[in-house]
Amino acid sequence: MQHVVIYGAQQPTIASARRDHVTVDGVRLGCGLAPARRPAFDPHDAAQRTQVLVEVLGFSCNYRDKAFFVVMGGLPSSRCTPVGSEFVGRVVAVGDAVEALAVGDRVMPDQHYVGNMAARRPLAAGEAREGVATNQSSRRWVVLPAVKLRRVPDAMSTATAATFGLNAQTAYAMVRKAELSAGKTALIFGASSNTSLFLAGAARAVGARVVAATTRESAVPKLRALGVSDVLVTDRRWGGAARREAFEAFVGAVGGVDAALDPFYDLHIALATEVLSPGGRYVTCGLAGQNEYSAAQAAAEPLDAHRILRAAMFRNLSLIGNCIGTHDDLTRALNDYRNGQLSAVVDRVYQGGVSVGAFFDRTFNAPDRFGKVVYLYGDAH
Repeated sequence: MQHVVIYGAQQPTIASARRDHVTVDGVRLGCGLAPARRPAFDPHDAAQRTQVLVEVLGFSCNYRDKAFFVVMGGLPSSRCTPVGSEFVGRVVAVGDAVEALAVGDRVMPDQHYVGNMAARRPLAAGEAREGVATNQSSRRWVVLPAVKLRRVPDAMSTATAATFGLNAQTAYAMVRKAELSAGKTALIFGASSNTSLFLAGAARAVGARVVAATTRESAVPKLRALGVSDVLVTDRRWGGAARREAFEAFVGAVGGVDAALDPFYDLHIALATEVLSPGGRYVTCGLAGQNEYSAAQAAAEPLDAHRILRAAMFRNLSLIGNCIGTHDDLTRALNDYRNGQLSAVVDRVYQGGVSVGAFFDRTFNAPDRFGKVVYLYGDAH
């Protein structure tokens, strides 16, 4: 059995020439399939009584996973690591104390996070760290606490389940913090990003009107098909004044916006504070320029805290940060999926045996990608 890995970029060997290669944020790495070994698991052992052994069926990557490519760029090519923060798997063994899951269940990660307070003290028996369940979701076998897993709805495809947990949990937390409801309008920045596609569904599920901004003209009909009522197509070459004027005209035409939902604060926060309606709420969950190599780094304008906070003060705005979400946020997302109020957008599915490099290239570099890219293991049992 094999799993997807990325290799270090330093001191390349002859063997590395036979690997696929991909460039992410200027870092060129080898990638491919490497042997995977099933870990030992004893359901009676005190350390594993609350844990679950999962065979991973498929996985997908998020924007945050770019950081691991940068790290591997500084390591020798003899080193490799699985990568990714979303997966779908099948339970193959459960600890004696686990009641919520059973052998044969399909599962996805529950990335519950409220502030990582447990990191400042030893974990109690049966307690799990908050946040991302694993940074190596392409690993074929994972052992995780049962509380870090959620059963996949029967009607959800395996490919969809591989895209769902982190993005949906984040989007539902952001919409909750934005206090959106029927009759309110949400402006979604970076509308073709994976998080934003879930944000559009989460906002519509509570009855809000959704408007959006994107740099991709080709995304407009797809966004409208998801229920976005109005779309502003922007140009990265616009200067600050031209960009602000375009957004002001757009927001005026839609009658104002009550909340701005933004996956990339370093690109949009200053603009958002200038176009939100008085009393509006700005919620962000990330930044585009995550590292010095990021192409998005050059697109970000220098942040002027004085300008941003002055606008927030004079307009009575709330500026809110968000990291992932809670158990309840994921529950709401799954319930809305079951009820047909939320969909997950899958761009493309790569099956085991195809080029791993093509999967990563599509995930991080394709300008026409719309939705999550999934890798499914063809030999999964």
